[in-house]
Amino acid sequence: MAADTWHLEWPRGALEVQPRGGMIGPLRFRLANGRELSIFAVAPWSDEPVPVQAPAIPGHLERLRGAFPCLPFGMASEPRELAPSWHGLPFAEQADPPHGFCANEDWRMVATSDATLSLRYDYPDGHAIASIRQEIRPDPTAPALDIAIEVIARRPVRLPFGQHFILRLKENIELEPPDFAFGLTYPAIVEPGLMLTAPRREFAALTAVPASGGGKIDLTRLRLERPFEDVVQLCGMRGPVTAIDRAAQAGVRIEWDRTALPSCLLWMSNKGLSDYPWRRRFTGFGIEPLAAAFDFSTEVSNAANRIAERGIATAIAFTPERAWRTRFRVEGYSL
Repeated sequence: MAADTWHLEWPRGALEVQPRGGMIGPLRFRLANGRELSIFAVAPWSDEPVPVQAPAIPGHLERLRGAFPCLPFGMASEPRELAPSWHGLPFAEQADPPHGFCANEDWRMVATSDATLSLRYDYPDGHAIASIRQEIRPDPTAPALDIAIEVIARRPVRLPFGQHFILRLKENIELEPPDFAFGLTYPAIVEPGLMLTAPRREFAALTAVPASGGGKIDLTRLRLERPFEDVVQLCGMRGPVTAIDRAAQAGVRIEWDRTALPSCLLWMSNKGLSDYPWRRRFTGFGIEPLAAAFDFSTEVSNAANRIAERGIATAIAFTPERAWRTRFRVEGYSL
């Protein structure tokens, strides 16, 4: 464990926060039924020594875990076998590192108490964003965590924003069917031969998504018999996302301001990535509230893309005249 990891403990839970990326995790809730629920995934390489001559990786992968904000959200240049409806958009390599400086550099503590951690990251001089701050506050009376984000801009700019919540992925984890306007499978190839869904398709329910081999697949109940790597975007979210751990007889609900972040990206990863540091060891279920077009570059999220054309915001207008703020709540409960 890193010596500079910060900790909070309260009667109904405990958490750790690391400077790199301002990442929260592990997070443990003590539930009313007496069980302890461990919420977030932690990458298995997080505390391993870096191998000699290991390839360079983005900062957010070094000790990947739990929850962290991304500004600008996005990391991909033009992907493989892109759907025709996405052709002609300004795909470009990110000027910032993948998911933004705040996801890859060290945050500093600006205030702390027994009940709250307040962290801040200052962007490089000349960047359109001046700073981002997150206040991490456990609910003193419940197995719940509130996260408040504040962004200060130097000059007007439109950028995609998203918040990662990476849950532990186990066989007995299932989602309550979320309520949304429409869903899209990835409009390209995520990993050849490892996608659960048929790319470039639209769907109306997470329980019946076009499957890679034909027919439909229920993404609320993933089966881990084989490796997979996939992403879908739920657009026009009308409620929270709730995951249930049947073995623990417990659930966790993620709530956020859907007027600010109207979509949710679901990242499903089960030992599907082979490059360093993944090496087919990582399992996690990403629940990512956002205003963005998938994980595409800022230029695509700012353009008249297929999602934005249907009235779903894929970027946020930041201005120096007023701080932009949003909030998230992660809450555990007994079934």
